[in-house]
Amino acid sequence: MDFYTAIGISIISTAILTVTVVSFSTNRKILSTQSLLEKSELELREQQKEIHRSESRHLQLTNQVELDHHEKSRLIREKFFNDGFEGGKASSIKDHLIEITNLKSAHREECIKREMEGELRGRSIAKIEHEAQVKSYSIIVKPFVRTITDKGLFKDDFKSEIGYQYQLLVNGIPAFQPHVVIEQSEQIAAVDKETINNLVVLATKCAQIAADTYLAGATGIPGITASATKLGQAVIDQVKV
Repeated sequence: MDFYTAIGISIISTAILTVTVVSFSTNRKILSTQSLLEKSELELREQQKEIHRSESRHLQLTNQVELDHHEKSRLIREKFFNDGFEGGKASSIKDHLIEITNLKSAHREECIKREMEGELRGRSIAKIEHEAQVKSYSIIVKPFVRTITDKGLFKDDFKSEIGYQYQLLVNGIPAFQPHVVIEQSEQIAAVDKETINNLVVLATKCAQIAADTYLAGATGIPGITASATKLGQAVIDQVKV
């Protein structure tokens, strides 16, 4: 084998060895890369699975939140509805009570109005009747003088009584017997014209006072007033026993 042949074989061998080494190294790199790719794919799948699981959990949470929100909304709506229903009932009852109160108030006002109208009619009728009674009834008051002569064997005794006599008149006609009120009684010396005149003066004063003050309120007869009381002529009653 010559020198050049040996060199050629050496070069070829070296080339083959280099190719083999390079090929082995390349194969290792390829295998390593494939392994990395497979590992990356596994990790990617795991990540995708985790993403799916996260999405699933998120979807569940979202659904649960929506369910909770829906339930809370339903409860709130029911509460508002119930509150509104109860409020409506309360408002309706209040309105009904107010309406009843207004009706009672209107009825009471109507009753008061009718009562006042009746009272006014009653007063008007009473006034008419009173005026008719005043015109129908009157009292005549007369001075009253009574002298009593007690005859004795040797000497006569004399006594005087003064006051007034009153009598009820209806339309000018006496309705009852006259009533005599004695205001003063005393012994006198004699019964003569002058004494009787003096007694009439005193009796007239008593009758005038009675007509002005006492009889107007003391008779107890409806319609009798001072304006319906008249002063008449003196009544003189002479009695001998």
